[in-house]
Amino acid sequence: MMKVLYPIASQTVSNPFVVTIAEELTNLGVDCTISIDDFWNNPEAYDLIHFQWPEAVYLWKRSITKKQLENVAQQLDKIKSMQVMIAITCHNLKPHLTGDGNVIALYDVIYSHCNLFFHMGQYSQEVLQKQYPEAKHVIVPHHLYDSIYRFDKNRSAACTELDIPGNKFNILSFGEFRTDAEREMIQCLAKRLDKHHIQFLVPGFYRERILTKRLTELPQRIYKTLIYSLQGFKFQKNYVDIADTVRYFCAADIVLIQRLSILNSGNLPMAFAAGKVALGPDVGNVGRILTETGNPTFDPQNTSTILLAIEKAQELCKNEKGLKNKIYAEKHWRTATVAQAVLQHYQSIVLAQSF
Repeated sequence: MMKVLYPIASQTVSNPFVVTIAEELTNLGVDCTISIDDFWNNPEAYDLIHFQWPEAVYLWKRSITKKQLENVAQQLDKIKSMQVMIAITCHNLKPHLTGDGNVIALYDVIYSHCNLFFHMGQYSQEVLQKQYPEAKHVIVPHHLYDSIYRFDKNRSAACTELDIPGNKFNILSFGEFRTDAEREMIQCLAKRLDKHHIQFLVPGFYRERILTKRLTELPQRIYKTLIYSLQGFKFQKNYVDIADTVRYFCAADIVLIQRLSILNSGNLPMAFAAGKVALGPDVGNVGRILTETGNPTFDPQNTSTILLAIEKAQELCKNEKGLKNKIYAEKHWRTATVAQAVLQHYQSIVLAQSF
């Protein structure tokens, strides 16, 4: 039985990506372990170590020391000497949240030791294959979270349960907004669109709690919470649970990916799984996939292009594009299908190493 380690402290990750794919791989006979401790203390017990996010090695700290960076490099050298294979899924080209130089350098330290890169689209494959040509680079799409979410609630019921009007065109931007620039983009669009007929669903619009140990931040947090609420944005401070996630996607008419700069997005397969038209920035793997599947893209720095993409998405809704997206996702992105591809690539490098 192949043994695979995912070096992540499971309690620090709310993203279901690893857990869901590991569960399906387990069904295929792979012994999967999610642990950061085993990366440091027991790597020889595994055939393959599969990284996801480099920052997870040091529990998502935004600052690490040069010594900590060197410790990772030394541990990876040790692991390579044991003939243990190393893989990574390329979620990002750099940290989501700006870290110091050592956090950014952590990406190269891990990437340079990898035997296998999993990409979710052609863009990152083209970029990283040039930088790390000795490794194997493959494309395996972002899987659906089909073991978690069942998007089977009708739109009217979802709107009622969320306490939002059901007679408006709903644009969902899901997930935590990471920057003021992302919020400003939605604010600008809200001003330009007819608020009597269109509304934005933005549950993760602003998650900073008012209470903070940093008293200097208190006035700004109070101001932002009040001003965003007065502008009509309804948001919640806590993460959205599974039931409400289903409600939001079922209540949506289209899903707008609000990132200004992004490589991949879990909102794209979520939108497809819910049978919605998706639109997003024409950047990274996201832009390529949206274009290839006939969904609108935009220049995130140009509001006019976003408005045009929304208009196109509205037209596509009338032609059942959402249903076509759902059929496409169920054919290509089901977790069972993706796990089979992942396992084949695992086997290709582990078996090659044994000869």
